[in-house]
Amino acid sequence: MPPPAPDDRAAGAGAGPPEAAPAGEPQGRRPSEPTRRRTRRIVGGIVAAVALLALTVGLVFDWNWLRPVLEHHLASRSGRSVRIGRLDVGLASRVGPTVRLSDVFVANAPWASARPLIQAREVRFTVEWGGLFGRDLITLTHLVLIDADVSLERRVDGLRNWRLTHPDDRGPGHVRVLAIEPHRTTLHALHDGVDLAIDLRASALDGVPAGSARVTQVDFDGRWRGSAFSGSAATAAVLTLRDTARTFPLRGHLLSNGSRLDVDGQVADILRQPLIEARTELRGDSLAGLGPWLRAAVPASRPYEARATLRRDAARLELGDVEIRVGTSDARGTVALNTGAERTDLTAELTSRSVALADFGPRSGRGAAETTQAGAREEAAAPRARPRDQAAAPRPGPGASAPRPLSETAASAAASAPAAATAAAPAGAASAERGVRPFGATVRWQAATLKLPASRAPLTGVRVQATLADRVLEARPLEFAVAGGRATGSASVDFNADSRGWRTTLDWRGVRLEQLLGQTDVERRVEAVLNGSARLAARGRAQDDWLASVAGSVDLQVTGGSLPASLDAKLALHGPRVLGAMLTGGRAPIRCARAGLDVENGIARSRGWVLDTEGEHVVGRGSIDLRRRRLDVLLTPEAKGASWLALDRSIRIEGPWQTPARRLVDRVALPAPAACRAAG
Repeated sequence: MPPPAPDDRAAGAGAGPPEAAPAGEPQGRRPSEPTRRRTRRIVGGIVAAVALLALTVGLVFDWNWLRPVLEHHLASRSGRSVRIGRLDVGLASRVGPTVRLSDVFVANAPWASARPLIQAREVRFTVEWGGLFGRDLITLTHLVLIDADVSLERRVDGLRNWRLTHPDDRGPGHVRVLAIEPHRTTLHALHDGVDLAIDLRASALDGVPAGSARVTQVDFDGRWRGSAFSGSAATAAVLTLRDTARTFPLRGHLLSNGSRLDVDGQVADILRQPLIEARTELRGDSLAGLGPWLRAAVPASRPYEARATLRRDAARLELGDVEIRVGTSDARGTVALNTGAERTDLTAELTSRSVALADFGPRSGRGAAETTQAGAREEAAAPRARPRDQAAAPRPGPGASAPRPLSETAASAAASAPAAATAAAPAGAASAERGVRPFGATVRWQAATLKLPASRAPLTGVRVQATLADRVLEARPLEFAVAGGRATGSASVDFNADSRGWRTTLDWRGVRLEQLLGQTDVERRVEAVLNGSARLAARGRAQDDWLASVAGSVDLQVTGGSLPASLDAKLALHGPRVLGAMLTGGRAPIRCARAGLDVENGIARSRGWVLDTEGEHVVGRGSIDLRRRRLDVLLTPEAKGASWLALDRSIRIEGPWQTPARRLVDRVALPAPAACRAAG
């Protein structure tokens, strides 16, 4: 990323609507409009008078005669030391006069670091004529910095260290820079309002082939919102910052939190409404490392990589030829972001050959904090916002050693900076109170195979359309095939603070139970066709909240099928039949099986469970505590045929649902569900 110019608006003071300090914060002494206009008329009058005089007397006039006047004006208005070795003005350009300042030194603001605002061997800029005669905005069409060290600092309350004639002004900027040409230049920038600290160094690129447009190397490191970053770029001599639409080549990379971004293409106006057409690659150890940059809680993952062609104009960003791989999971398609309307809208069309949820989540890779810490160890220590009393060494004179990078002076602060990101709702959950644009999204996704961690039967033919609006994410329709059957439904997640939670509706038909359970032993497996439905909803922010509040209903019904005769006899508590089934084998057809659950406050209670076969009839009741992950189930069997040989007892299953205890208890008569009474 090229270094931004010392431009009021480009540096954040005028890129959008006029700024105002937050309520309760000092507004500072802001000059009145007549005072500002008078200052512009004085400066414009001086330059105009000089230009007219130059046109009259030609090269005879000594431009440097005005240098003491300019020094005195800037020093008296800013209260700082200002030194200029020489002043020259050229009038060859039709755009406006070109001003050249040699051996420039301007001290920093009293509240800022001890580093000078600027110390440079040469500063050269071209000013549009219109800005000198009454316009509110002065435009520098081209700024050249040679052997310069620039330090730009902005406080949370809007105070900027680069404002010299009105140092206490916190309002919109009055100068804009369209393009910058840095030669052996260092820029240090601190913006407390967005928690950004960056150190950029521009130098001549070594080994440049003849005719190459990339002749400048920009190295950078810094810290943004608690995340350290570093990188470098090979680019052109002149970098456009805003309002030009003139592209320049850029090839570079950025490292942060164990991830690396590579960019190669053409860009323009990088500080305001940038234009981009470039090939991009992003890869890293875990998606969790992207969380701080996205201001969202991103799950950990296995190593990932993504490639896309990026195109961006003033109102639209497009990612074409997208290829994503996370572990064994993949996706391809297109993504577009439209920012021109009243809200920002994301649209995406993605397809996947295979997605494994085991590639995501805490067991798949390093967590956010671990990834961030690892990235910090791999990268150079980067700066963060500095305390007001921390001094930075001024630029040394000729022959002295180079200044320490800002990243070194802030290394101790960076080492102790919190690395983990603050969990946040997705981008669609933008807060209107914080002035963030509304966000919406529509994503269509199809996957040939979706593998679930706890299931041996993958989902196939997955098709879903997800929309995000008014802080509610909704997936409708949601369709997939599983274990020989088909499921359809919908799901939604509400990110609003007063109604945060989720709800889902799902119906399935023709699901083979033996495939769903992954039973491969033909002699011992339960074969059945499972139909059912679920209507569930929950409130809260996290899994424990959901499990404690989930409510709704679940219904299951088996049509056809069979189970091993030995299992049928065990459920009937019929000892002789168990022995016979062990000797002869065989299977018992299922005549009827169904279960119904009503769920409230995280506890699922049965409406009636029944299993009816040729050899026995089992009725059950019980409950499942989802939050505590415990179950308590009572089964009462009734053997058919020679029932006097069966135990007249009930079966109780209770305890943690992964390792429940089973025991026989006194018989409890239970009513069968109506749908199975006739079959019994």
